Amino acid sequence: MIPTMSNGTRGIWFRQYGRALRFLLPYSKRLAGVTLVGLMATGVGLVQPYFSKLLIDSALLRRDMRALVWVAGLMAAFTIAGFVLNIVSSYQYVRISAHLLFEMRLTLYRHLQACSPRFWTRNRLGDVVSRINNDAAEVQRITADTLLAVCSNIVFLVGAAGIMVWFSLPIFLCSVAAIPPSIWALRRYQALLS
Repeated sequence: MIPTMSNGTRGIWFRQYGRALRFLLPYSKRLAGVTLVGLMATGVGLVQPYFSKLLIDSALLRRDMRALVWVAGLMAAFTIAGFVLNIVSSYQYVRISAHLLFEMRLTLYRHLQACSPRFWTRNRLGDVVSRINNDAAEVQRITADTLLAVCSNIVFLVGAAGIMVWFSLPIFLCSVAAIPPSIWALRRYQALLS
């Protein structure tokens, strides 16, 4: 079953998420650029089914060697372009992510330096080090990764649905009709396994 949150818990969760998001603000322009490049890579990937259609309809069925070469060249070019865009996006994301994690840890260190001696006698040093190393990285991952993953997945879902409608509306409708039974089966067997 999917866990639900009460209104009070949800409010606390959003406030905590908002506190983490303040670290993203200085990097918002760079993250927007990374997101844009990632979305371009997703868009380039969404063009591949159209090239497959061209390959079959225009080149193979018509036995047109010139069309075959052109479509194969376009497929290769777009595959390489998508690969390059993904590398650029990943590289920039890792750079921003490292800076973001550094800022979070620096803020945490400053807070720890301001703590009273009582704090240090009550808490074990290993727990504090674990929080610095693991928890800060997890907060960074949740705040930055969520944004990029949601944008990319939404663009891919909408793009894939659009391509399916454009290629064949009846096949798209059959695919959509299969979603409710799939969700029902997932929930049923998830409950049995839990």
